[in-house]
Amino acid sequence: PLLDASGFDLTPLDRDDFVLAVAETSPLARREAIALHEAAHEPFIMYPRSKVPGLLALAMMRCQFSGFAPQVAQEAAQVQTIMSLVASGLGVGILPEGSARLYLGALPLRCIALDEPWAERQLMLCVRSQEALPPVAQLLVEHLCEP
Repeated sequence: PLLDASGFDLTPLDRDDFVLAVAETSPLARREAIALHEAAHEPFIMYPRSKVPGLLALAMMRCQFSGFAPQVAQEAAQVQTIMSLVASGLGVGILPEGSARLYLGALPLRCIALDEPWAERQLMLCVRSQEALPPVAQLLVEHLCEP
């Protein structure tokens, strides 16, 4: 997240909300959306602090704000590993939807929308000044912003 956007041109590109990944066999798999505190009793697959400190901090902070400290069953740095562990029933995971959805057809799991304002994530293009960009970079910005 960008804490102070002053001095930057921000252009919305896409959304990539966080979801809760669960095994198909989980009772939670029938849900369309869930508040994070409703998964407090589940073991979690978390990111290791040494490899993915930002996502770990976000996940831990959101669990704590939801009123619980997650029981960490396993740590994994790669989305593929997290999704495989989730599909095996070892626990649930908090992941960006775009990354998690890549595994929906290949693994027996579901991605459940997190019914939380913090889970909404807007991806932005951030540059100091679009006018100051070299022409080729301006063309890239224009291409990325096309609908």
